[in-house]
Amino acid sequence: FPVTIGVRNSTGSTLTKVQIVYLSGATGNRQNAVLAQANSEATSSKTIGMVIANIANNSDGQIAVNGTLHDIDTSAFTAGDMLWLSATTAGGVVANTPPSEPNHSVFIGYVARSHPTQGRVVLAIQNGYELDELHGVQITSVANNDLLQYDSTSGLWKNESLSNAGIEPTVASGTTLPYYRDLEIGRAHV
Repeated sequence: FPVTIGVRNSTGSTLTKVQIVYLSGATGNRQNAVLAQANSEATSSKTIGMVIANIANNSDGQIAVNGTLHDIDTSAFTAGDMLWLSATTAGGVVANTPPSEPNHSVFIGYVARSHPTQGRVVLAIQNGYELDELHGVQITSVANNDLLQYDSTSGLWKNESLSNAGIEPTVASGTTLPYYRDLEIGRAHV
């Protein structure tokens, strides 16, 4: 059986069974459920569960946050398919291949049984992470051509420009750099 939580639907339309949602704010003493979508950080990073029965607008209902959901339509999938949050359909899923960047990868779960009315999904939501959300990484003032460099003083990986990282050559104005056409072991020819 799934682990469920109570939510409020204040979206303006019905949340339907098996749609994927995230939480955004609250109405009264219930968190608001909103359709999740993998096309942005705001609509994907807090993905929490699957609607287990239709929830009319301005009504309370239940979503599953973990566990096995029974008696749902999984006929579009094959048993064993991996489900990912869709980047093109709010609240939808796609099978086996996560949306490519710049979309966000949110794993939803597995199809345990393919069937039009007695299907089963094992829900195990895992949100992907952006680089700056990882422990031990500090990203600030991102600029083109930055790289990630370890700072032993802080114990963090930080973004640095090429010049601050010490690998951008400094060339005096009017200086011509040599062009190396081919290399031999131990020496270069000009």
